[in-house]
Amino acid sequence: SLFEFKYSIYCFFKFFLIIFSRPLKVNSKKNCIQNFCIKISFISYFAFTWIYFFNVRIILVFFFNYSQGHILIYFYSFF
Repeated sequence: SLFEFKYSIYCFFKFFLIIFSRPLKVNSKKNCIQNFCIKISFISYFAFTWIYFFNVRIILVFFFNYSQGHILIYFYSFF
């Protein structure tokens, strides 16, 4: 729907704002985020192959909430 499209775009830009606006001071944290994104995109690809757009929204919202430390609450709310 139109709301899902706007919400995914909002989370998309918010994610890149959070990641690139402030530099990551610790290299291990940066590698952890990169590995985490790869794992999540791999899992959600198999979990939501039947709806591609919903899959994208899951990944973006998960990235956005991971950078703020709210992972499980938002992830499980979509199931």
